[in-house]
Amino acid sequence: MIFLACGGNNGTNPQNPSVSNFEVPLNHIYTDTLNVSVKISDPQGFSDLDSVWGSYGYLGSQTDRQPVRFNDEGIDGDSAANDGKYSAEIMPSAGEFQFGYYDLSVRAVDKSGNLSGQLEKSFWVVIGEGPILFDPVAPDSIQRGTLEPSFITIRSYDPDGLADIDSVYLITIRPDSTSSGAHFYMYDDGYTYDDQVAADGTYTIGIVTDPGNQLGEYIFTFYALDTNGNQSNNPFKIITVY
Repeated sequence: MIFLACGGNNGTNPQNPSVSNFEVPLNHIYTDTLNVSVKISDPQGFSDLDSVWGSYGYLGSQTDRQPVRFNDEGIDGDSAANDGKYSAEIMPSAGEFQFGYYDLSVRAVDKSGNLSGQLEKSFWVVIGEGPILFDPVAPDSIQRGTLEPSFITIRSYDPDGLADIDSVYLITIRPDSTSSGAHFYMYDDGYTYDDQVAADGTYTIGIVTDPGNQLGEYIFTFYALDTNGNQSNNPFKIITVY
């Protein structure tokens, strides 16, 4: 289970507010509102605080981040007003999160413009009990008849740990929209299909093309099952055979 947390530097200015006890659930169901909170203190007292805010987005991404405002008014998920514990309820405007993992940041500013350090935590958006597949990597195109294998990888996560993942495979749809329905299994054993590291959650498969393959766009859709038969989400990649 991935969980990142790091404390910001509040600086040496004794007038700066500070942030601590950043509480973010590790796992979050994609259709639920995310409730988070943080403890704020200020040397001049709570009345000196101006605002507490942050942003969230896919972990490590600096684009498409969404703003978050925290409050200590006893509303919008805050349990008690004026207790120094600021809270926020987060739900994307579309009504659900995308599957994967996100980071969330928070900091505070007082009425004189003094800034706190920044705290960050990550959280997983999960389907439920099943695995999550994310970050598929594949070539954009492959020349037909090339004997050198091309490799496709995908990363995985499971709320019960990576050992709970039973299998990861893909199904291919040809350019004419037909499919054999065959399951092409991927591996995380550190050697099959040039998989780099065993049991790190990254699954790999190698593909080669035949001179008789159709030309055009192939859709590779990914699937995973855990040991209880729970299913994953199904990301896909398109590869053009030319």
